[in-house]
Amino acid sequence: MASATQLHLARKLVVSNLPLPANLASSSTAEPAVEVLEEHINPVSILDGQGARSSIFTHRAVPTSNAGSGKIELADVPGAGIVLPNGVNVYHFDMAPGYYCPIHRTTSTDYMTVLTGEVVLLTPGAAFDPATGTGEIVKTLCKPGDVVVQRGTLHGWVNSTPNWIRLQCVVLDTEPVTTNLEGSDAVHALPDVWDVKLA
Repeated sequence: MASATQLHLARKLVVSNLPLPANLASSSTAEPAVEVLEEHINPVSILDGQGARSSIFTHRAVPTSNAGSGKIELADVPGAGIVLPNGVNVYHFDMAPGYYCPIHRTTSTDYMTVLTGEVVLLTPGAAFDPATGTGEIVKTLCKPGDVVVQRGTLHGWVNSTPNWIRLQCVVLDTEPVTTNLEGSDAVHALPDVWDVKLA
């Protein structure tokens, strides 16, 4: 098994409609043949070898387009490779045994499904100001099949198992993240942040 993550190489099947033959053009109920393109998803080592990202698919906008067939080139995802502006980024994220993914937030809504192994989700349990102190950590164990719907929140991950783990990530760009202020109609902006200290 030649994988940077020591997990199996995932297989991607892109299933698209082929052009409808001209002799069926007059039928409103005609259906085209379907193309099934198969490829293995190659992981790219990140985080000094403690992680790997395997790009599955990108959409530059929502609603997406299902037009065309054949090999579809993925969009380049800027910055940390997580959020595609105005679009959707779908990938696998593998973490090495013992790896701690620093506390961070991105301007996105993320659907994180645990595929292999168990991982601990780290979130703040009480409001705090990182500039003046550290916060309380809440640890939530996530098991295979669990889906974390991350709505622009501060979070991190830790793999405390002796094995590599895999998350499937579906990341949607969002409007700027805000939260309400207690007892007020005002809102507080929550920008992208990286490597926040909780404890």
